[in-house]
Amino acid sequence: METSYGIAVMALLFILILIAFKWRRKIIQDTIKEFSEKPYSYTLVIHGEDENAVADKVIVNAGPSLSSFTKEDFNPQSFTVTVRDGDKSAVRKATNAYPCDIDGNKTECNSEEDNATKEEQSLTHFALELESNTGSSLEHPFVKSGKESSKNDSAETQCKNKENYEYSISHQKLPQPVTLCNDWWWQS
Repeated sequence: METSYGIAVMALLFILILIAFKWRRKIIQDTIKEFSEKPYSYTLVIHGEDENAVADKVIVNAGPSLSSFTKEDFNPQSFTVTVRDGDKSAVRKATNAYPCDIDGNKTECNSEEDNATKEEQSLTHFALELESNTGSSLEHPFVKSGKESSKNDSAETQCKNKENYEYSISHQKLPQPVTLCNDWWWQS
């Protein structure tokens, strides 16, 4: 009797351990999926510190649609970049546009001669450098909170709400405007 009871307990423990490992694996896969870069999304590149920081570059993951772009399509005037902060919005002028790697480093555009390498390493990202107008609050992703941390400090600087502060990047060869933000990135 005691042996059969021990076997039943061991079997139950084995099943629980198996379920725990499968559950752990699913949690890891869901986390990777949630935080991995998604097609048709952008990363906002910021230079500077505190409320003087400026979002002056956008790295766009255009997914497979970038394969249809030619060198002529990277004309900065062919891109429309709109920034929205709550109920305010404005169009930001792109001053430079180029294909790039995931970190925003300039790469060569797809060409007909490179069909073999094109299949091996297809471009999926492009970068837009944006004109900076220091008078516009829309290009600054930080604001003063108004709270003073001590008598000697000025108000604390805090990030704008990423759900209210968003960009929309459009081009005639993109299937839809890119509006999903992957991350904010400080370039040194």
